[in-house]
Amino acid sequence: MSQRADTRFWIAPVACALVITALSGVALSRLSWSFVDLYNLLYRATALSWPETLSYAFGGGVEYRPLLIIGVKLAHQVVGLRAWFYKALVLLQFAAILAGLLRIFLPTTRQRAVAACIASYAVARPPRSAMFSPRVSLPLTLMPGNAS
Repeated sequence: MSQRADTRFWIAPVACALVITALSGVALSRLSWSFVDLYNLLYRATALSWPETLSYAFGGGVEYRPLLIIGVKLAHQVVGLRAWFYKALVLLQFAAILAGLLRIFLPTTRQRAVAACIASYAVARPPRSAMFSPRVSLPLTLMPGNAS
């Protein structure tokens, strides 16, 4: 077998990752985000100045996520309140994680390529408990005004 034929095993895992990312993008585009979560996340981006944001981000608290707080403030100032941008950002992060995993998996043989495809699928799909949990499916089925 030629040396060139040995290097083509990476194509199938990359194609799997692209399909998984595209399907996730379709699902994400149709999903509405929770108002409470968006409000809690974006309120501080609009209400706080940069010095206040930095002190809040590195001041600790219940959830210590300084890069998230600073990133949301920066993104809010650059693009504003456009939900499509934040959804695209989530999808790009997901694609970067899959690309990093494919690099770690090193699909140089047929067996490793198949294993990389299976592992990419396993990483991408939600756990069974999340798929059948009422807490996950409930926001998708509630209509405005029907919350109990």
